[in-house]
Amino acid sequence: MIKRDKQRNFNNKQRNALFVFADGKCALCDCPLVDANWHPDHIKPWHLGGKTDVVNGQALCIKCNLQKGGKYE
Repeated sequence: MIKRDKQRNFNNKQRNALFVFADGKCALCDCPLVDANWHPDHIKPWHLGGKTDVVNGQALCIKCNLQKGGKYE
């Protein structure tokens, strides 16, 4: 059985850190992330035991995040 974090969603401080670390660009396609038009994403998906932590997070545009889905890349 996979042990998961109780906290699935990134909090505001974590979201801000992911945005700053990504320099305001999508980690996959490098397009600019505008306002709230982006998703904080678990690199190792939460449903596979990925932690909700900035070291397991990345800022993705909505298109890239929806294409990635629950895959572990």
